[in-house]
Amino acid sequence: MQDGPTAAVILELYEKGMTADPAGRARLLCAAAGGDPDVAPLGDVDRAVWALHARLFDSASRAATATCPECGDISEFELPDGLVPPARTGSDSVRVPFGGQDYTLRLPRLADVASGAPDLAAIGPGAPWDAPGFAEAAETALEAADPGKRLELELTCTACGATSALPFDIPAWRWGRLAASGPRLVDEGARLAKAFGWSEAAILALSPARRALYLEAAAQ
Repeated sequence: MQDGPTAAVILELYEKGMTADPAGRARLLCAAAGGDPDVAPLGDVDRAVWALHARLFDSASRAATATCPECGDISEFELPDGLVPPARTGSDSVRVPFGGQDYTLRLPRLADVASGAPDLAAIGPGAPWDAPGFAEAAETALEAADPGKRLELELTCTACGATSALPFDIPAWRWGRLAASGPRLVDEGARLAKAFGWSEAAILALSPARRALYLEAAAQ
């Protein structure tokens, strides 16, 4: 973890996200990174959350878990070195030629997938979503416009040996690190406050190394 003030940011984000659903946590982390979760395409949300995590944690662990769709086993794995969400170079809308016409679609946002299934009417009002072949053409165009919209990892299950291409949820993975750090910071703060009578702000302002030294002294 980086310098002391970062601890206060981590604890604040953890507090705000404790009772939120996955979409709410993605919104929270995107906003904390300086993005606008109301208008940012999904790929931009992922990139903002990725960058925020890099600022909060220096040597961030690349450990992750995945559930095998074949046997249900939960496997631990390390993310590939150099993995980052691909950049978006185009605009936030695409044109899809279909049936002799061009249809304009905008890249999906968090609000478009809040209920699970994409809100197609919001992404492309007036587009022929029910026409055979249009949905596939639209998905191809949207993914070409922003390769970071859907990041997949090919993983082999250690239990059954099945190999699957699984979507990688960046906000959920990053939240896991915050969820592990938040309670630890609270525990450290409680122990140091009890031992020395310091305020939460003073404790969180300590660098991790300095905090560890005082925790060691308090335990003696």
